[in-house]
Amino acid sequence: IMYLNGINLNNLQLCIVEDAEFLFKNNHFAEVTRTPESISKCQYLVFTTKYDTRFDRWRDSFMYNSQIVEL
Repeated sequence: IMYLNGINLNNLQLCIVEDAEFLFKNNHFAEVTRTPESISKCQYLVFTTKYDTRFDRWRDSFMYNSQIVEL
């Protein structure tokens, strides 16, 4: 968002990614991974129907103290 449109995300407090498996299908994973570089501190909610091991990269890089809830 920031890189494509020049939007400042420093005041963002909550980032929600819905339908996250869509990002993996269409190779948009890198775009979402770069987004936290422009956010100082916020909470993330990621919704997906299937868990992908690439989510572990998010957890390691910017989603500290994350929890997985399975239904």
